[in-house]
Amino acid sequence: MSMASTVERYLHDSPTHFDLIDHPHTATALQAAGVSHIPREKMAKGVMLEDNSNHYVLAVLSATQKVEFDRLKEQMHRDFHLASEKRFRKCFADCERGAVPPFGAPYGVETIWDEGLLNAGDLYFEAGDHETLVHMKTSDFIRLLGDAQPFQFAAPADDAIPDRLWMDTDDSN
Repeated sequence: MSMASTVERYLHDSPTHFDLIDHPHTATALQAAGVSHIPREKMAKGVMLEDNSNHYVLAVLSATQKVEFDRLKEQMHRDFHLASEKRFRKCFADCERGAVPPFGAPYGVETIWDEGLLNAGDLYFEAGDHETLVHMKTSDFIRLLGDAQPFQFAAPADDAIPDRLWMDTDDSN
């Protein structure tokens, strides 16, 4: 699979400079960073959340982080949980399973982003597949998020993949 057509159109319709990086197929954003020799903290990911009203929200944060649901509830005054991919899959129909891009606007999905992303001078993210990364300045990335609201909801992920695994590029095992 290649870059999702919706992501491709969204990027090409914006006046933003970006680079594409092809890499071997990976299962996670952290693995993609590893095989592409990119600092993990510069990798952004999208995580689909669902509130108690069955409304989806795309949360964008660093791939080294996790959503702190209590902090998010305090700031948004809504309860969230991880959305079931089986249920939200149709929202991202042109994307490979598990490769949700960090832009909800072109898919009609409300988007929020963690302010911690501002700490990176540039960011990388999956382009709707597991073999293509997009690279751009963080300021351009934030501009592409449009009306998405910034919050402080991320915390270090306890279950981050150890370096020896995410740097492993041998798929023969």
